Amino acid sequence: MKKLISLLILIGAFVALGSLYCQVQRTEAQIDSLTVRLAAIKTDNAQLKQALATDAKPAGTDAAVRKELEGAVEQLHLLKFKQPIQYRTMKTGEFKDFMQKKINEVYTKEELEMYSRAMALLGLVPDGTDISKIILGLYNEQVAAFYDQHKSELYTFSDFSLSENIDRMMLSHEMTHALQDQTFNLKKFPLEVKDNDDLTLSTSALIEGDATLLMTLWYMQHAMQNLDFSSLFKDLGSMFSQNTEQLAAAPAYFQQTLLFPYQQGNEFVMALYTEGGYGAINKAFEKPPVSTEQILHPQKFMKREDPVEVKLTELKIAGWKSAFANVVGELGTRILLEQNVTKFEATRAAEGWGGDRYEVFKDGTGKLALLWVTVWDTETDAREFQEAFDAAAHKRTGQTSVKHAADESGWMQYGSDAFQVALRKNGSQVTVALGPKESVAKIVGALGK
Repeated sequence: MKKLISLLILIGAFVALGSLYCQVQRTEAQIDSLTVRLAAIKTDNAQLKQALATDAKPAGTDAAVRKELEGAVEQLHLLKFKQPIQYRTMKTGEFKDFMQKKINEVYTKEELEMYSRAMALLGLVPDGTDISKIILGLYNEQVAAFYDQHKSELYTFSDFSLSENIDRMMLSHEMTHALQDQTFNLKKFPLEVKDNDDLTLSTSALIEGDATLLMTLWYMQHAMQNLDFSSLFKDLGSMFSQNTEQLAAAPAYFQQTLLFPYQQGNEFVMALYTEGGYGAINKAFEKPPVSTEQILHPQKFMKREDPVEVKLTELKIAGWKSAFANVVGELGTRILLEQNVTKFEATRAAEGWGGDRYEVFKDGTGKLALLWVTVWDTETDAREFQEAFDAAAHKRTGQTSVKHAADESGWMQYGSDAFQVALRKNGSQVTVALGPKESVAKIVGALGK
């Protein structure tokens, strides 16, 4: 993922420098020349990297570069390393097994299956989605280096070279994680909480956003000091050669949530940086954001507008047991709605989010039903979400030509025997029940009026 974000940063730098250059000489021939140059570098990049990899490097070169980078990271972040970073090398082929082991340490096979089925019931992913397979594919495609906070070790792959600006920039990103860990102890952060994805995403956004900002600042202050177009194209060429097939094929939920900590996290941290420099960012680690809402709207973090804690009513239905529970959050709500309404409608409807929680129940036959309770900042916000969710649910159930009115208890219910939707607004709260028709009827009956 960091390789993709690095590409976005370089494209931004390229656009900025390109605009300046064109102000001096804006000719079609020069633009064509730049385009041809970029295409040529993209084509020859593999050969170039191979040649660089085989060049003999003086002993101690990488160690000297790392030491220089560590000093730059300290200077930019206004913090000092408390002990030397532990560097480790891993073969590229070993990473998939490493990640699988990490996933297995957090989730059981049954938990992953229930997680997948819950998200499919919500409409976030297709039925039968293999979460573990998708995560492994995405990270195996995107990761160039990584920091393991559990072992306090920074890993690079055996073919990793520090001869290029791109590689140094990515290493500065991972060094930032080491600095975060030594200063704030990343193991204490809720990065592996299994029942609140919104909290985990917001925490990750602070951590990754910080590291993304720092590597951007490093590139601007160090790599770009003596950078010419040739060097910039070389950096761009290195990034354009990456493989993004897994990312493009992944469900929208995974595409957006995997990029969110880097893209929106960077924007969030930039807002803090604008307010108070790296001192404000370091302070945020002492009391981190707790919702994606705070990442998407930094002013809500600065005002400490924390989410409402939603406690679900205990459903006492014979033969049922709770199988899974989680929080969707503003980001997840927006992604869910985007599956069936426009991005504008989804964004507007999700923006008034105040808190939520859902719980999945399993009956004696193995069938699942879901109860989702959402709380909104105002009744108007609740109505906007209700209307957007209703429109999305009608499209999902194939009943776009039918308008269903609420019954005397305030519930709107529609769908099929296999999949039923029940939706009710009560003040600033909107409740949703999803699942087989018989199961949804039991939830509605248990909740009453």
